[in-house]
Amino acid sequence: MDQTIYNKARRDKFSIVFDIPKALKDKIKSQAIECSTDLTTRAVESIQFAIYGTPVPRISIREIDVPYAGQTHRHTSYTRPTYTPLTIGMSIDNKFFNYWLLWAWLNLWNDRKSSDFDPSFNGNITNTSVEDYITSFTIYGLDEYNNKVISFAYKNVIITDLSEIEFSYRNTEEIGCTASFVFDQLDIKMLIPAC
Repeated sequence: MDQTIYNKARRDKFSIVFDIPKALKDKIKSQAIECSTDLTTRAVESIQFAIYGTPVPRISIREIDVPYAGQTHRHTSYTRPTYTPLTIGMSIDNKFFNYWLLWAWLNLWNDRKSSDFDPSFNGNITNTSVEDYITSFTIYGLDEYNNKVISFAYKNVIITDLSEIEFSYRNTEEIGCTASFVFDQLDIKMLIPAC
């Protein structure tokens, strides 16, 4: 045994590296904010959040019942149903940037003013694709020394829900929220040798 039985994964040892969708990057660059931590410099390619909650949804390959000779045998269906939506929790940073970033992405799908898909799209299909509005991200599981041990890579990700901000003057903990995403593909890789 290479580890002691006390080496356990912790609930707060996950981080997410979020690739910012192209349409959202363009929206951020159009914001005119003049300060040293300008949004245009913070959102070049990706951003990292510390997360909590459920970093991986249920994964299943359903069974089928095969009747034969008066009995029923269970067998694999060889098919993977669509993944359930991924809901993750996060602490909101002190400038509310991570919350605003997710809100702005959700707002591209249905604009708060026009109730339409991204108003800057203007039906110009030649320069814009739906691919510009979806992204990928990777969630890393960390060990007790904050080393990346495992990665969960999500592809073709779309945000579908952003929760209320969990806030109370009576609570001195960090302010948090949750966000839900749908995705097409999930790949899991060990980043250190399993042995």
